[in-house]
Amino acid sequence: MCSISNHYLIFANGFHEWKHLDEKGKTKEQYLIKVKDQPISTIGGLYNVWTDPETGNEINTVTVVTTQANELMAEIHNTKQRMPIMLNKRIQYRWLDDNPLVDFEFPNYDPELEAEIV
Repeated sequence: MCSISNHYLIFANGFHEWKHLDEKGKTKEQYLIKVKDQPISTIGGLYNVWTDPETGNEINTVTVVTTQANELMAEIHNTKQRMPIMLNKRIQYRWLDDNPLVDFEFPNYDPELEAEIV
């Protein structure tokens, strides 16, 4: 049983992703991805309280919302073809107002990302 999801902001100086270098993913490179010229970036997230129908226990849950990968992320996240929904300052309040997720998906908003192998 699930209640209505709520939007929240995740502040980060970057996020890590793996690029598979072989078909089975046994050989990988780790990348640090950042929004260009932004020391802190914002990622869209959802939080919820889930109630276990058998026990009645409530469990707090959170998730990072993802979208189709842009060109850079498709190259790095080459098995899943996705990336977090990145929010700039101009649209953070729109995210918190629970606007439809499709408004924030790639290509509606495509931040300029940079990546480095770590």
